[in-house]
Amino acid sequence: MPLFTDLTQRRFFPIALIACLILAVAIVKLQPKMEHEPSAGLVTPVNIIEVKPYTLRPAILGFGTVEPDILLESKAEISGKITYVHPQLRNGSIIRRAMLPHEIPGLLSP
Repeated sequence: MPLFTDLTQRRFFPIALIACLILAVAIVKLQPKMEHEPSAGLVTPVNIIEVKPYTLRPAILGFGTVEPDILLESKAEISGKITYVHPQLRNGSIIRRAMLPHEIPGLLSP
């Protein structure tokens, strides 16, 4: 009975695998050794400039209308009359954390 009569049999797979591995190892081992060539003759001339460090303060200049992402609409639900309103308290203004925006008699002040 010849060995390679039916190549679809299971016993042929290990033989083919071993043959491929031997062929791959032989191809790699039979390659000539690589030799590096010195690259002294491959110098490319370049132009250089000297730069001096300096500080740059970025500035943004823009025109248009700025609108907030979230608009707060609040209503006071207390009784009493406002006796003092801070002069910087206007629609759309930014107030400081410790600023007293208004005063109502009879309520606790911060």
